[in-house]
Amino acid sequence: MNTQSKLKTILRRIMGLNEFGVLVPTIILVIVVQCINPVFLTYYNLTTVLRSASYILLPALGMTMLMIAGAIDLSVGSILGLGGCISAICMVSGINIWISVLLGVGVGALCGLINGFIIAKFHIPELMVTLGMYYMARGMVLILTGGTPVFPVPDSFNNIERATILGLPCIVVIGIVLAAVFFFILRYTSFGREIYAIGGNEDTARISGIHVDRVIIIAYVITGVISAFAGVMMTGRLGSAQVSAGSGYELTAIAATVIGGTSTKGGKGSVIGTVFGAFFIYALTVSLTTMRISALWQDFVVGLVLIIAVIVDYLRNRNRSR
Repeated sequence: MNTQSKLKTILRRIMGLNEFGVLVPTIILVIVVQCINPVFLTYYNLTTVLRSASYILLPALGMTMLMIAGAIDLSVGSILGLGGCISAICMVSGINIWISVLLGVGVGALCGLINGFIIAKFHIPELMVTLGMYYMARGMVLILTGGTPVFPVPDSFNNIERATILGLPCIVVIGIVLAAVFFFILRYTSFGREIYAIGGNEDTARISGIHVDRVIIIAYVITGVISAFAGVMMTGRLGSAQVSAGSGYELTAIAATVIGGTSTKGGKGSVIGTVFGAFFIYALTVSLTTMRISALWQDFVVGLVLIIAVIVDYLRNRNRSR
């Protein structure tokens, strides 16, 4: 095989990667914005983008796992808000910080367990069950807080979120570590292979001996835990539990996952793509501000990119099915 043929083969493999659809636009976006405004790639600006993206990345990691399995969770934003609310209430009440964190995360696990159990055992569509949990969790936040922020959260807890590790905000390092863990689980463990198998064909997965119900329940519990943990960390960032915390995050998490190359039909997706998807969304938002484009356009542009990503996913699936 000559050099030209080898180069074509390498290019085909690169373009065939699920992450290719988000990696190239991200690189182009960064280059264009940097040319327009050289302050974009400064340390402060990049850490700000990474920090904000990490709060979406955490629930998006759980969303990636669920969507690969052919499921979805519309309640991650509300669970995020509820987890942070529970932890803040416990801290303000004088309960130990770490116990408060565990209680907040535990509520997320409970919400995920309820979602997974109802979906797996009663075969009710994920959309309806998680939509119900979305309203229940958001309602609990309003009931517990009375519609007002919960504060003051102890400074010792706030300092955890504000700490830096190797020059990066704590939440960014946590996001990187968790992304690596999810990557390993989905790529190299039997549980990960079962997730892909269920998303590929649930009936075939059952026939092959996979305990589909158990896998789905575990996936929802993990998603609930990681979403609530993001809410707990957000409480540390804001210094209080805000009633609106996590509002709209479920849609942003789905957008990051789909833009990152995870198929809307299940059976295909990657953690690396989701990482780039989360970064792309916030880089796009910041870049619009940097280029002095009205913030009113931000949601429109993100929605447009999401639609394009779904169309690309559809075209890929159609070409592969031929």
